[in-house]
Amino acid sequence: MFTNTGSQSAPDWFGTLGLEGTGGEPTSLTINGNQAYRYSIKPDSTNNNRLDLYYAVVGKQKAVLVHTELFNGNHYGFVTTNNYLGYDKEVDAIAKTIKLN
Repeated sequence: MFTNTGSQSAPDWFGTLGLEGTGGEPTSLTINGNQAYRYSIKPDSTNNNRLDLYYAVVGKQKAVLVHTELFNGNHYGFVTTNNYLGYDKEVDAIAKTIKLN
């Protein structure tokens, strides 16, 4: 959790990670009355086929950044190591419990 002294928006907080423009899929939403931003980076050969999921949730005074790596490796690894693709719904559910205001 971070102090949101500059009253930054959820996309601004996500932008502090330097991941804008990485070919991800952004979604603006509201979580428990707080502005939120969901960003998923899809696998490709330039990022070792990683699939990352990020949330930035912003309240009046605080901000929370959530990150999880759901997959990392080549396509053969889908059935073996580093495969947490089935947990994206659980990560979404955790992010939706964040209350800042």
